[in-house]
Amino acid sequence: MDGGGTRLTGELREHRDERGTPEDPARRMLDDVTHTPWPLFPGPQAVRERAGLLAFLARLTGASRIVEVGTLAGLPARCLEGELPPDGTLLTVTGPDALATLRALPDEPHLDLVVVGADADPVASWDELVPRARRGALLVVDAAAGELPARVAADDRVDSVPVTATAGLSLARRR
Repeated sequence: MDGGGTRLTGELREHRDERGTPEDPARRMLDDVTHTPWPLFPGPQAVRERAGLLAFLARLTGASRIVEVGTLAGLPARCLEGELPPDGTLLTVTGPDALATLRALPDEPHLDLVVVGADADPVASWDELVPRARRGALLVVDAAAGELPARVAADDRVDSVPVTATAGLSLARRR
């Protein structure tokens, strides 16, 4: 295992490489630059797994309006962007103005896919984004986002399930 995630060996690694999100030069560069081992961040395999899963979920749901907040951008954002239809939008929000940016979004439910990472104020981001998610939207929460995964599990506005077998995420669908 490389910094978390599922241990990939033999056939499982080949399966991932054959059927996963294809790499392009920009993704490869982001992977090389952003996945230098750091003690507090997941290893490259875990980040690649998570980015591939997010791309698959975007493709599976047909998401055309995606908001990603607090994920440090990089490879996951690039993978999500690659799954958008021509008229789709991806808003990646990081930094101290993240909540102000989220509050400036239209109030009506319009988001198809929401990704909340641990690098912003995840609870406040969740509170801003759930009402803006359309019925049936998919919301993905980083398991490292402090108290947020437990809050997601108790939130009666969503159906949710923790996904710990691979990328340490919780998935929720807007009711």
